[in-house]
Amino acid sequence: MLLVPRWVLFSSGCAPVLLVAGWVIAASLEGPAYDPVTQTISVLAAYGAAGSWVMTTALLALGACHLLTAWGLRPAATAGRVALAGGGAAALVVALLPAPSSGGSLRHG
Repeated sequence: MLLVPRWVLFSSGCAPVLLVAGWVIAASLEGPAYDPVTQTISVLAAYGAAGSWVMTTALLALGACHLLTAWGLRPAATAGRVALAGGGAAALVVALLPAPSSGGSLRHG
């Protein structure tokens, strides 16, 4: 069995915690205007949202965690590492291109 460094376990464990914490905090800052059943988390990071800075930070941290984990999982299959890194890069792009305050966005999508 090949071992991975502890920091890889830390970065992989932090990813879901950071995402959920950012989601919960940004939703609480948004108040009843946010409906998690009908709206995506992108709404929480949109321009003008009360907790946009929280959700944007959480998405940036999530992307960084995924990239670090993919980099550190050298014993894992390359295809899996590339997929994980792609997810991390996608999270960074979503954070850097937030949804508009109303309507859709081809850039964000």
